[in-house]
Amino acid sequence: MYELELDKFKDKIKFLDGKTAFEVGSQLIEIQLSAKKPIWFLTVNLELVSRYYESPQYKTLIMKNSFACADGWPIALYLSITCQSRVRKISGVDLTYSILNDFPSISSVFIIGGYSLENLKTQNNIKLTHFSELIDIQDSQFASNLIDKIKTERPQVILVALGMPKQDELACLFVERLDYNPIIIGVGGSIDFLTHFKKRSPVFVRLIGMEWLYRLWSEPRRLWKRYLVMYPVGALKFLLSRFC
Repeated sequence: MYELELDKFKDKIKFLDGKTAFEVGSQLIEIQLSAKKPIWFLTVNLELVSRYYESPQYKTLIMKNSFACADGWPIALYLSITCQSRVRKISGVDLTYSILNDFPSISSVFIIGGYSLENLKTQNNIKLTHFSELIDIQDSQFASNLIDKIKTERPQVILVALGMPKQDELACLFVERLDYNPIIIGVGGSIDFLTHFKKRSPVFVRLIGMEWLYRLWSEPRRLWKRYLVMYPVGALKFLLSRFC
């Protein structure tokens, strides 16, 4: 296990040391066997780091997580250098696919967000619940109804596909209010990629670490701020916190 210090001597995120999405999924399931409370798993990239430094509220919220993986080569590279051990990038899409297909012990998954579950490939024994209503976390009645629905169904895994920061706010709410031990993962646009509602970058683009550029090219109006502002700002603020 590795630790990433976001704030010197204070805030740290624990990273599982799996080299593949399958290994990370296996570790999460093993942790769940003895857990007494929800397990909130983060896929950390530079957008999350940027939001951490920009918003005190988000900073407080995000530190309620349990474990994480590096969903971006800059995070993986930094951890590899500081931990003197190769840390691999594990994307949210790959982890989501593995959770849905590689573990017969997972019997139920609750998916919040995503355009549709049509064409979503899963192993046959999984019970899928898709919650696609408009999410309003600030509406206390809405939040209570969603919590009650999850408590009734008690899914083993909850995938929150809403993007940052909404998926993190909802995950934090689950951590605070659920009375059992589901695995909770914020997976962003993973469901839309796995259902082919959106096209993912070719494999060779992912291998050279340029998936972000492909996504920017595919959706420039929606993603320019994330990749051209938040990512550089996140990297700069993180480096300044480490070395200044």
